[in-house]
Amino acid sequence: MSDDVQMHPLSATARLILRDPVEGARQLVAMGLSRQALWTAFWAAVVLDTVLATLWMTRFLAIAGEALPPDMVAAMERSASRPFLNVPIQALYWVVVAHAMHRIGGLFGGTGDFAASLTVTIASLGVNLAYLGLLVVASVIFPPLVMPVLLGGALYGLWIVSGMIRGLHGFSSRLAVIVVMIASFLAIYTALSTVLSLLLPSAA
Repeated sequence: MSDDVQMHPLSATARLILRDPVEGARQLVAMGLSRQALWTAFWAAVVLDTVLATLWMTRFLAIAGEALPPDMVAAMERSASRPFLNVPIQALYWVVVAHAMHRIGGLFGGTGDFAASLTVTIASLGVNLAYLGLLVVASVIFPPLVMPVLLGGALYGLWIVSGMIRGLHGFSSRLAVIVVMIASFLAIYTALSTVLSLLLPSAA
């Protein structure tokens, strides 16, 4: 299927994911996007995610920096000052997430292969991009909206991503997916942070 033909189904599927992430993920995986298309989308999303995350950290520090612990402020300032280093770090994180989504899902009887897991990982990146974009806009236009967007967006994003994982692997229990997903993401983040702090002390 050509890219032009796929664009309309992709936009329709994106809208479906916002309403019914389980079915949306099934339809997205069923499109069978090529590996080249997936990796191109992956790298584009990682770069955009890094840019938006840098903008968000800069705005958040300007709004609430005085109320944050000094160590957190220093860490966010370091991260915001090196966006080019953050791109490969973010890419590594999301590649590990894609493999974990495939392998851990398989351990619990999931049916999604790696290509399908990569597809859902990219869709999750898209959800994160929208979340970061809303936070940046809220912080610029009307800062009091930041906290509602921060909390509401996190809960909505959790609902979407857990639903997509259910659609990917055929799981029925949303609660079990959420518990395993949060535990896995925290473990991945902690492990990568530890490794990076040893290899790149200035990145810690």
